[in-house]
Amino acid sequence: MVSTITEYVSYFEAGEDMTDEEYGQYMRAIHKFAYKDIEPDYSKLTPLVKAALRTVIASVRKNK
Repeated sequence: MVSTITEYVSYFEAGEDMTDEEYGQYMRAIHKFAYKDIEPDYSKLTPLVKAALRTVIASVRKNK
């Protein structure tokens, strides 16, 4: 577990086409992974959120 993460502009840009609900799921998944090491449950997410998360989670994992 880390105490901070760097959120890049690309994380925000990846969510620009999401609904508010999707964006909430997306950001919560990023933060749960970064701060609590909880992997996203991709089966419960829309294709847009899944695609964005796969890229962001890989980046967060690399930066941990």
